[in-house]
Amino acid sequence: MYSVTEAAARIGRSPSSVRNYTDQFGADYMSQGARAAGANRLYDAQDLVILATIAGLKKARKPLEEIKATLDAGELVDLPPGQQESPRSDDIAGPEQLALISQLTIRAAKFEGQVEQLDKDIEDTKQQLQSERSSRLAAEIRATKAETELEILRGPPGQETPAAANSEGSKRPWWKFWQ
Repeated sequence: MYSVTEAAARIGRSPSSVRNYTDQFGADYMSQGARAAGANRLYDAQDLVILATIAGLKKARKPLEEIKATLDAGELVDLPPGQQESPRSDDIAGPEQLALISQLTIRAAKFEGQVEQLDKDIEDTKQQLQSERSSRLAAEIRATKAETELEILRGPPGQETPAAANSEGSKRPWWKFWQ
């Protein structure tokens, strides 16, 4: 018999997914589907095949009715070779080793979550850097255009601009500003 965590590892899904599948389909299709309140969920090899079938159909985004029809028809998938029945760790290990294995499994799951979060953070940072790069490039283009316009307004070197000639060449008395 397999615990929720062990079943999840065997079918490549999270423990919460296995619990959800059991809640949705367990009473009708799994030997351990109907359990007493507060009892641990335990799965046998046939339950793993059913869970793997459900997981595959869910991954393919099949509707609930189609998943039930597939299970009713008995169209089950085989577990991948590395996930088929093998000697259980509790058959060859003592309680201390089992506790260690359990702790390591929990830690591995936490690290997997952290890796997923870091991957998401990396993608967000890439998008942010791309956005900043685009903004800088646009600012450089605007600055270049402004410099070009300024050079045009200044005119060729050595030639006075009309505004400079007006301000220095003709000094009018202050009272004639309205004329």
